[in-house]
Amino acid sequence: LCEPAPRETVLRAVPAAAGPFLLYPAAWRPYKNHTRLIEAVSLLRKRGHPDIQLVFTGFAPLPQELADLADQLGLTLVVHAAGQVERPILAGLYRAAAATVVPSLYEQGSFPILEAIRCGCPAVASDIPAFREAFVAFDGAIPMFDPYSPESIASVVAEVLVDRAAVQYRQALALPTRSW
Repeated sequence: LCEPAPRETVLRAVPAAAGPFLLYPAAWRPYKNHTRLIEAVSLLRKRGHPDIQLVFTGFAPLPQELADLADQLGLTLVVHAAGQVERPILAGLYRAAAATVVPSLYEQGSFPILEAIRCGCPAVASDIPAFREAFVAFDGAIPMFDPYSPESIASVVAEVLVDRAAVQYRQALALPTRSW
């Protein structure tokens, strides 16, 4: 996966990747919890990260529910739905993102978390049983948050943004060495 397209190609496909942004690569489904992530971005922008953008992949345009929420929070120009992207573009987004955030309410697993870490992007995730079990070997290297709380999401993401390199390093060390 981590053979990214050239930066210029990534920026043509997803112009929001030019500035600091959070990435959530996931199809739009209610349990994927996009709404609380948008609410968390609103909090982050008010608390010291005024330039942070949010990029979703996997769907475009924004579903009406998400567009309405972004508009209500004054984030119409901040929340971006990039649609389906080719693997090299996704790898480029992982490389450029400030962090990958996976706020799902439930899952059986999450390739985006592993892909992000493999591409050198710090990942944060919901504190849900499937993720706790899947990433137990990471020994706490993946910061987790309460997915029902935009405040919790924003707080954990803010902590990662303050010391992104340290989180990146801990996650790289914890990454299993086997190929996948």
